[in-house]
Parts: sequence; C-alpha cells; structure tokens
Amino acid sequence: MYAVFYQLMRNVYFLFVGNAIFSSFSRVCASLCCVGLIVISFTNCVSAQSISIEFDDTGNHIFTRDEQETITGIANEVVIEVREILPCLPSSITLTVAANTSVIEETGEMGMAPEPGRMEWTVDPSRSEGVEAIAKTRLRSTLYHELHHLARGYVVRGGAPRTSFMDVVVSEGMATAFERDFAGSNPAWGEYPDEISTWVDELLALPLSALGSYSKWMFEHPDGRRWIGYKVGTFIVDKATEASGMTSAALVHKETREVLELAGYSSN
Repeated sequence: MYAVFYQLMRNVYFLFVGNAIFSSFSRVCASLCCVGLIVISFTNCVSAQSISIEFDDTGNHIFTRDEQETITGIANEVVIEVREILPCLPSSITLTVAANTSVIEETGEMGMAPEPGRMEWTVDPSRSEGVEAIAKTRLRSTLYHELHHLARGYVVRGGAPRTSFMDVVVSEGMATAFERDFAGSNPAWGEYPDEISTWVDELLALPLSALGSYSKWMFEHPDGRRWIGYKVGTFIVDKATEASGMTSAALVHKETREVLELAGYSSN
C-alpha cells in the first residue's frame, strides 16, 4: 500500500513542484502512510473483538489451545461478516463454548441463543472427527443461525413473549433460511418434503399451549418425523421471500403475522 501511495504522490508532486524538495515531501508521505496503516490495523483489531468468547472447562473436556484458537478465529470472522448483513446485532455479544454429548446427531454440535446478546455452542469431544474438525465444518453456519436469532430478538429468555406457536416456527425457519442462504450451508432441518403444505396446516392449528410439547414439534415427533417446525418455518419464509423479494435478512424484524401473510397464510 505504501509503495503505491508513494509513487502516486511522487508523480503528482513532480507535476506541480519538481524534484528539488521531494525528499522532504516523501518523508511526509511515509508518515501519512504509517498513520493510515495504524488506523487500519486498529480498526481491524476493534472489529475482531466485537465478540467475547468463554470456554466452559468445568466438564470432562478441557479445550486445547488449538481448539480455542480455531473456535475463536471462526467466531470473530463470522460476527464481522454478519454485522455487515444484520447491522442491528447487539453491540456486545458473548459466546459460551461447552463440551457435551447432548448435540445434534448429524453434526456433533448445537447452538442456542439463551438471552439477548448471548449465544452458546456445544460440541461433542468424543466424536471421532474431533473438536477442531467439527468447528471448521459446522461452527460458521451455526453462528449465522444464532446471530439471526439475536438480531430478531428471538431468545430463550428475556425476549418478547410468544403469542402463538407460529412465533417459534417462523423465527426458527427464518434463521435456518439465513444460515442456508448467507453461510452456504445445507441443514437437514431446512429441507422440507413434498407434503409440507399439510404440515403447515397442522402447525397453524396448534394452540399456544403446544409450546409445552416443543421437542415433539421442533425436534422429533412420535410418528418419526423430525424437525417439523423448522421445516415448516423454512418453507413459509421461502414463500414469503418469493412473494416479496425480501431475504431472510430483510425479514428479520417482520412480525410472525406479516411473514405468514406474505407467504399467503392467514395469521388468525
């Protein structure tokens, strides 16, 4: 950068003044360039610190330095990326990383947005691929998903109260579409079947009290279906996007009622 700047200013100076006192001017250019580099470096440093990361070593796994560096590097990059897409993210974000076997079987990890400004990422260290490999393949898309929740204000506690079961369905579907479309992932919980329309009707008929059976509708149903709510929500968001041209990022602050109406469904 300095070489290009130096040559440009040298040519301009020769054009108007000449070579007589260019040596002094070059020192000024060098100083300006150094200041610019310092400012750029400082800005990058500040951006990289926009997330605080805590490693929970109270379990049976102590995260190694390599594991911590890998996770920290990915998390810092993701927050910078997502802030460009969702500038409404909280100014302060904390990520807690824990080791546990209670994860998604297909991925070896899982994420959560427990409260405003906070995320949790759990990884199973007993998996044969290891913590670093799981982080490299899954952490980025999982954080995209959870950061969308933070931007939307959809958290386990401390957010707006749920007024219908579809609040959960639409918010999870929107975050799933966001990780798919902006992080380039292909989550199984975002792939809906041909009969998805009947699933939509099924969930639209559920009362708010169905939140008491959250796992049944969102994770695994007794009839063998998995991620019903996630798949229905993704389908609804895709239809809303198709109808409005608004991406999952642009829809982030749309109320459930508005998203349903964009997708062609009654909000009653």
